[in-house]
Amino acid sequence: EVCGHARFRVCKFHDLFGDGQKDPGDPPLAGWVFTITGALLEEPIVVTTGTDGCSEEVVVPVGPDGTATYFVQETVQPGWVQTTPDTNPVEVHVVSGPNPDVEFGNWQPRNDNGV
Repeated sequence: EVCGHARFRVCKFHDLFGDGQKDPGDPPLAGWVFTITGALLEEPIVVTTGTDGCSEEVVVPVGPDGTATYFVQETVQPGWVQTTPDTNPVEVHVVSGPNPDVEFGNWQPRNDNGV
C-alpha cells in the first residue's frame, strides 16, 4: 500500500584519486545511467545524470510506515571502476519527503600507455 512519496537524486562524481571519497575538485560526471527498482514500483525507473552530475529528482512511493527500500544499479561504463558505494546495486532506505542524494563515485585507471 502506497502512503506518500519520497524524493531523492542519484549523483555521480569522478573519483580522481580512486579512494572512494568525494574530494574537493572531484568533478561531476554527466551521462551516467542508473536503474531504480523496488517492491513498491510497478516498473523500474531509469535516470541519467546531467551536467551537474545528478539526475532529476526521483519520486518513489513509501509504505504505511512512511518508509521504503529501493535498489539503485549503476550501469558502469567501459574503462571505469566504481569506487563508492562498495556494492552495485546499492540498497537505499528512504522516508517520506526529501532524502539525501545517493552518491556514486568512479575512478578511471590509467592504461598501459600512460593515458
